[in-house]
Amino acid sequence: MNVDPVRIIGGNILVKDGFIERRMLLGSYKKKGTNYVLAEDNLVNRLVLNLPLRQFNQVQTPVDQRLLDYQIKDIQKMASLGNCANFNRMGYGKTVETIETLKLLNATDTVIVAPKPVCDQWLQQYKIWWPEMRHRVGVCKFDKETVILNYEKLLSTTTVVKLRSNRHHAVVFDEVHKLKNPKSKRSAAAKLIPANVHIGLTGTPILRKPDDLWSILNAVDPWYSGKSYWNFVNYFCNVVTGPFGREIKGITTDSDKLQILHQLLDLVTIRNPQIEIASGKRSVEILVQMTGKQRELYNKIRKLVLDELPQNCTISNGAVHALRLQQATSWPGLFDETIPGAKFEWIKEFCSNTDEQVLILSKFAKTAHALAQYLNDCGISATLYTGMEKPREQQQNKLTFMTKQCQVLVGSISAVGTGVDGLQCARLGIMIDKDWSPEINQQCEDRLHRRGQTEPVIWYYLNCAKSFDHHVGKINLTKADSIRQALEDDHI
Repeated sequence: MNVDPVRIIGGNILVKDGFIERRMLLGSYKKKGTNYVLAEDNLVNRLVLNLPLRQFNQVQTPVDQRLLDYQIKDIQKMASLGNCANFNRMGYGKTVETIETLKLLNATDTVIVAPKPVCDQWLQQYKIWWPEMRHRVGVCKFDKETVILNYEKLLSTTTVVKLRSNRHHAVVFDEVHKLKNPKSKRSAAAKLIPANVHIGLTGTPILRKPDDLWSILNAVDPWYSGKSYWNFVNYFCNVVTGPFGREIKGITTDSDKLQILHQLLDLVTIRNPQIEIASGKRSVEILVQMTGKQRELYNKIRKLVLDELPQNCTISNGAVHALRLQQATSWPGLFDETIPGAKFEWIKEFCSNTDEQVLILSKFAKTAHALAQYLNDCGISATLYTGMEKPREQQQNKLTFMTKQCQVLVGSISAVGTGVDGLQCARLGIMIDKDWSPEINQQCEDRLHRRGQTEPVIWYYLNCAKSFDHHVGKINLTKADSIRQALEDDHI
């Protein structure tokens, strides 16, 4: 009687010994007393053995005119998979794609876990793409609403207990590579959140070594990664034994296993090649929340400015007084060195989550110097171009950035924004604060978006919520009264 060489029994796959090379199975052992090998039932082994895969939902995505063609395809794939990882590069709209996917799945009870500086961006994007869906930051009752948390909240036992008290429609891990350490309390807590759908987002799926992929895939669906970290590492990584034990030296050189890895990633991840987005350049307004100490400092300075501002102020003295408020939002350390500020923290998080070059500009040379020092202290390599350096030092700093010996170039708008060429090595830019003139801000953007740039350029404009930031670039400088009106705005 013929016996099937491959049989699925419960959560395992029974494979006749010799039917396939053991090295190609992820997680297996010889079944004692038989001529069979018992292998874990996971996606890798199903691909190897050419077994049927899960039946993914076929979802037709309604076309929203605001979405680009590639986004519509991405959303359809994400909704069809349910559990998936979006590896699109920064600027491709992973947040929008995720919200549209959740809307398509009618995920009215969703938990989104994101880095603290990014939580407000999720709030903003929900207001644009799914405004009728109730959403907020913080742990709530999960009654048909989206709850947005930062990763630090996962270290709270009270929060984790609340999260586990209900099975959610979906859980989203933004910058999912933050769960790269499988032994961390944060990773353990994240995987305890019960949900029907798990979505991971990251533009940098491999931060250090290929084993980072296991943590990401495992957070999305253990069936994709296999249950064992070391089984995955031994399968897909080049592991050598050194004086301190086993060391991971990179991806496997086994072409058969590499092919399986590509099949795996093609099936369960979103990975677009370089795409020309819109006209090749776009700007994004980012709203950041001041801490209590920064808000208190800002309000004190605002009151002083209003008290000192003449009732019949001129354009020049009004603008000079208003500069102090800009400085308070960009770098409050100028007034209180114990407060780095919300913008510095957002920039640190941003640069930590990409390996790309970033150009950062400010109106204030002191702010630029403080930011470069702050980033270097945080382990992010940054150099300066503010006009305060000697010409030879400026050129050397610029060359260091262009040759990718450092990740970040921090400059002043006056020194870099209107005349420095050769920065097309970067496609990402950040404006800590805006110039009064929209034309000058446009010139700053074109430091990256010019002949020789081969990729879409994205500029991020940082605004502190309920602050003077929103008015800069909009104030009519032919009317001095507009400055006073902006300072007295009830929304500030």
